[in-house]
Amino acid sequence: MEKAGKLGWVTPIIDILMSANAETVDYQLCQMFNTLGLRNQKNYYRLNPSLKNASPAMDNVRRSNIENLIQAGLSYIDDNREILNQIVQKLIKNKI
Repeated sequence: MEKAGKLGWVTPIIDILMSANAETVDYQLCQMFNTLGLRNQKNYYRLNPSLKNASPAMDNVRRSNIENLIQAGLSYIDDNREILNQIVQKLIKNKI
């Protein structure tokens, strides 16, 4: 990074700022749900899947990246099947 110059620091700074924003929102929502009583505290879920080998670049539409995104999603589902099923059951039970 030393030889990247001023422009080389833009991407890491954007990543840090975006991550800080997500962490702040998560903290705020946790605090809000904690004020709603025990029953409603259990209704806040933060799903934060890893991209694994996929690129986080929004404009990367290469076939290999799309396939990596699909694989990351399928892997997340496999690893979190129980919690995802809990969420689905709550949604079905509480449908309007």
